[in-house]
Amino acid sequence: MRHRSNMAHELAHALLQHPPLGSGCEVETEKGNEAEAAWMSGVLMLTSNQARSIAARRLKWSIAQDAYQLSAEMLRFRMNVTGAAKLA
Repeated sequence: MRHRSNMAHELAHALLQHPPLGSGCEVETEKGNEAEAAWMSGVLMLTSNQARSIAARRLKWSIAQDAYQLSAEMLRFRMNVTGAAKLA
């Protein structure tokens, strides 16, 4: 799962058109780019619609973890930030 998470993070950088790390950006800009890519990688791994579907189907989180290849932490985070956890 870590490999999938790393790939999603790097894909997020590409989609967001961030310059490569160490390319001369200010430290604060690089920190912002990392945070933005971290957020988007979560969105890429589990969309809001997918989170709501998990809740609507009352899918056990352990099954959802396997189905979407997510860590428990990422599933919990995405379910909470999308509001889907309240629907489950």
